Parts: sequence; C-alpha cells; structure tokens
Amino acid sequence: MSSGRYVFRDDWQTPDTQVATFEFDNGKAITWEGRSCSSYPIDGSGRGFIIYGDKGTLVNKGGGDYQIFDDKNKLVKEIKPSTKLDPNNTVSATGDLELTHFTNFVETIRENTKLTAPIDEGHKSVLLCHLANIAQRTGTTLHCDTTNGHIKDNKAATQLWKREYEKGWEMRVS
Repeated sequence: MSSGRYVFRDDWQTPDTQVATFEFDNGKAITWEGRSCSSYPIDGSGRGFIIYGDKGTLVNKGGGDYQIFDDKNKLVKEIKPSTKLDPNNTVSATGDLELTHFTNFVETIRENTKLTAPIDEGHKSVLLCHLANIAQRTGTTLHCDTTNGHIKDNKAATQLWKREYEKGWEMRVS
C-alpha cells in the first residue's frame, strides 16, 4: 500500500492519494487507487478512484458518475454525472450525493422516510477504504479474520477500528 497527504499540507488524517491492494482467500485481489485532491487528470478527472478486478475495471471520476469495463476493456456500463465536477472543492467534487445521503439519514432518524442506503450496505461499501486508511496510519499490512472481519494480531490497527463517543452519545447494543 502506498498513500499520503501530498496535495494539501493540512490537518486532515485521511490520505488524498492512495493505492491499496486487497487479497482474498479465494486467490482474488482488488487494487484500489484513490485521488481526492489531485489536479492532474486521469481518465479526464483530477479526483476519483479506480478499482481493478480480474473480470473488469470500475472508474469513478469523483462524483456520482462511473464506468464499468469488462476484462477486454469494453465499456459495459456508464452513468454520467448529474452535476459539473469541481476537482478543487476539498469537501466534495459535486456536493450533491453527500447532501442527498445525509438528508435522507437525518429524515429517517426523524421517522419521516425510509433509508435509501441501508447502514449495512454502506458498511460494505466503505469497509475496504477504512481498512486501507488504518493500514496507512499504522504503516502495517493488515490481516483480517474471514469469519468475522476483525483485524488480527495488530493492536494499533484494532484501536483505530473503534471510536470514542461523547458522553451521552455512547452506542448501546441491546
């Protein structure tokens, strides 16, 4: 894994540039490349991520758009962006998807609607990114228990797998 905060020297803890490889028990692997603040365009964008798989590639240019290519590099699906991308916006390339999900989450808590993106699906969507960030912060290769997803034999990494809650906001499991 290779990553760092290269574009802006600030107090953000998450890298703005990252390449991570995830190896799975079944002999499969994913290589993930993320660029959140780069002004150098790759595939026409200064932001986004690319996931390389043995059956194809997914290219996201930093917003709600994406392209999926098969293993012969043939475009099999394309979703175009709904808003103009701003690669210099350090919070969001578009600002629309994050606000939509946040608003839906808050309105669900208020019992005005149902979740459009269930929590467990969101967890699956960001799990590998969280593991890559933990590996970057600890400077180690992570090994996970495939039966429960927990990080194995790495106390420093395990400490980053949880958070401290403000008094009164602690998570309670019933």
